[in-house]
Amino acid sequence: MPFGKGTWDKPFLSDDDALDIAAFINDDAIHKRPYVKNFDFPHPEEKAIDYAISPFSDTFTVAQPKLGPYQPIIDYWKNKGMKPVY
Repeated sequence: MPFGKGTWDKPFLSDDDALDIAAFINDDAIHKRPYVKNFDFPHPEEKAIDYAISPFSDTFTVAQPKLGPYQPIIDYWKNKGMKPVY
């Protein structure tokens, strides 16, 4: 983002643009991450919706939490009475 273009009350990027950038940054095929021995998450229902390591509390593919679209995941969690965490 160009310096000085965006502020907290007037963002330069739309939400969709920001999600596209986040998906690019989080794409493991492009950006290799260090090997971690244990990705265990003690409470799967409290994981962020974009955390793409099992165990999962929903029925979505592994790619969807990484790349979106996120609205179906948010709707699914809300319908199940869970609070979607971002």
